[in-house]
Amino acid sequence: MDFENVDLQAVLDDIAESGFSDSQAGDDLTPSEVSGYRDLADKGIDVVILDSTSAEGTGLRNLAQTVKDSTGSDDSGGAQTVVVRAPHNTQVVSDDMSRFQIESNQGMLHGSTAPQDVVDFLADADASEPDFTAVVVAVIVGLLLTVAVSAAFATLSYRR
Repeated sequence: MDFENVDLQAVLDDIAESGFSDSQAGDDLTPSEVSGYRDLADKGIDVVILDSTSAEGTGLRNLAQTVKDSTGSDDSGGAQTVVVRAPHNTQVVSDDMSRFQIESNQGMLHGSTAPQDVVDFLADADASEPDFTAVVVAVIVGLLLTVAVSAAFATLSYRR
């Protein structure tokens, strides 16, 4: 797969070596940011930082998936979560989080390169669960209405 303005092999080599790719990041990262990302890699979160690419949502998610697939499965020690951060967008793929958890929280990753944002994202995503309250209430109300209508028709039919 070809990713515009991204040297995929350099990214994959970085990830294989340290779980963090900043070879495409330019000079914008501070030493403490690099250290923070290396700490995340030690926890099974691979991060790719890009300084420029025309790839957006799906393209960046495809890059994240390609990186994740290249690391192997969890059984072989590969990353379970990959974060690709570009100046205009961030995309995440993960074996540990649902799409709901990712998409509900990944907005907090846009516009920054701070590793702490990834830590905060992971904590918020872990705590996110879909709210099924409205669905459960609607199902219960629907069942009650069905029973009430059925009882009314049964009563009318019996009287005839």
